[in-house]
Amino acid sequence: QALNNHAIVAVTDRDGTITYANDKFCAISGYDRDELLGANHRILNSGIHSKSFFVEMWRTIAAGEVWTGEICNRSKDGALYWVDTTITPIRGADGRIERYVAVRTDVTGLKESEQRLAAYAEDLLAVQDDLEERSRELTVQSEALQAARRAADAASRTKSEFLANMSHEIRTPMTAILGYTELLLDPAQPPDERARAIETIRRNGEHLLALINDILDLSKIEAGRMDLERLSFDPLRVVMDVESLMSARAAEKGIALSVERRTPVPVSITADPTRLRQVLVNLVGNAVKFTGEGGVRIVVSFEPPSTLRFEVLDTGPGMTQEQLDGIFEAFQQADSSVTRKHGGTGLGLAISRRLAESLGGGITVESEPGRGSAFTLAIDTGDVSGVRLLNPDEPIRADDARPDDHEAAVDLSGVRVLLAEDGPDNQRLLSHHLRKAGATVTVVETGADALERAQLARDAGEPYDLVLMDMQMPVMDGYTATRELRARGYTIPVIALTAHAMTSDRAKCLAAGCDDYASKPISRAALLRVCAENLARARAAA
Repeated sequence: QALNNHAIVAVTDRDGTITYANDKFCAISGYDRDELLGANHRILNSGIHSKSFFVEMWRTIAAGEVWTGEICNRSKDGALYWVDTTITPIRGADGRIERYVAVRTDVTGLKESEQRLAAYAEDLLAVQDDLEERSRELTVQSEALQAARRAADAASRTKSEFLANMSHEIRTPMTAILGYTELLLDPAQPPDERARAIETIRRNGEHLLALINDILDLSKIEAGRMDLERLSFDPLRVVMDVESLMSARAAEKGIALSVERRTPVPVSITADPTRLRQVLVNLVGNAVKFTGEGGVRIVVSFEPPSTLRFEVLDTGPGMTQEQLDGIFEAFQQADSSVTRKHGGTGLGLAISRRLAESLGGGITVESEPGRGSAFTLAIDTGDVSGVRLLNPDEPIRADDARPDDHEAAVDLSGVRVLLAEDGPDNQRLLSHHLRKAGATVTVVETGADALERAQLARDAGEPYDLVLMDMQMPVMDGYTATRELRARGYTIPVIALTAHAMTSDRAKCLAAGCDDYASKPISRAALLRVCAENLARARAAA
């Protein structure tokens, strides 16, 4: 009776047919006793357990052994319930198993608690995994932030050093320019001193312009606005031009400068000759600058099908690995003391490497302390399959003299020029160059004045032959004035004068109706040349 009151009890025969069921069994299963008696115990099967589970259970009790375990059953209304079960085989007088007595305890609540706890544990494990993953991510982010901070600190240091170098590079020539300008104002200075002062001012002005051009080149490259030309030219002429340019510097230092060809070289390639020359001037210029004795060699070789190499080898002091690291980065030099001794902004190699990459190649360097340095520039030649190769023992035809070195005299006699420029200094300088070449010059300060003077001259039957148009002027800028001139039917050449040096600025000027473009500052030779070229084109088209 005590067992019946506290446990779920059932008795089955050897085949599992229920022969006894107590009240608790009836209550938990939902079946009446009459429904249970004579029914097989399989009516309670929940479908939760596998077939092998029951095979193992029946194997145990059929062998006369007690089986214990937890079973999930299904009640009459379909609800699942769990019972902790002990099944005991009962033998008859002959020793054979006659029946099985199953004593069960309802553990449904316990199982649900276990399942909830298991779910909680799984959730906790998931949270733990998430926390660990987040911790790893935070560690990676922290390391990345630290690396970024170190990089930012390094960039800040290099830019600060660059600004300090820039200050030196700007102030030094400016000191000379202002100082020698003051000297020129002294009427007591003898002619030779005045000539020396003028040459010093010119030289320092060119240095400042080169500095500005370097900064502009770097900014254009980093902004992705560096447009390269694709022209056919002889690369060896560019090399010889660079040698000619640098030979005077090398001679001043008492070092040799030579050009060699290691292999046959194409007489014509397709690339940007101006940018190739710029890179070679920088590499050779550096080699000459840092070589105290010995010499510098430029070795040219061709690697089929389309790679041209220029090796610049020097016998200078060489560099350590530490000095080589970052040598191609902007604002850096191998040694900050180099700037104080030799000058420079630390931009040349950064610009050269980026230009080399734009030319389809790159720059590499090998160096050891005391053994000199070897910079190798590689560029893409384009298709040279049908181009003749010049053997190393064949002479290179000397290039024509550079226009800036031997500028042919330009005669502008009888030419009427309208100069629209709002800067008084530029007005005086440009009009002086033009008048000295024979031109008649009218100067105005705004685009509106330019339109008025052009109209008056045409109405008087003495139209201008050429307009030099500053693009940044008060009242009406040069772009608007040029568009208005074209709208009124003027076909005379209009040459844009602007301090903007980007390729997009040139396109903007041409789109406004200008025939040509000149970037300030402009030399006398360049000014007269651009005027003569545009006048010749206009006359040919007339």
